[in-house]
Amino acid sequence: MDFINALPKIELHAHLNGSLCNSTLLKLRKLKYGDSEATDIEPAFYQILESDNLSLADCFLKFKYAHNLTDSWDALKLATECMIEDFAREKTLIVLMARRLQRKISM
Repeated sequence: MDFINALPKIELHAHLNGSLCNSTLLKLRKLKYGDSEATDIEPAFYQILESDNLSLADCFLKFKYAHNLTDSWDALKLATECMIEDFAREKTLIVLMARRLQRKISM
């Protein structure tokens, strides 16, 4: 398994919000809400981040949270930088297309 993990990878198609690791989601939450406890993020957000074994429903809920947290230019910049760093750390060589579903961005 170490051999397989050491192999370089090529990512041909990646959705930004589907490529965000848990630590990035926490950074985005802090960017949007600061240290405030009062947010529109449900307690399930933290349960999902703490779980290694997600159901399909949990995965879609995680996408919902990612969309909610990437609604500003600063959040998109942070998310994109973190995604690129994560791909590099995982030895992913090329991202030919990274995209985000069109949603309203606050200015």
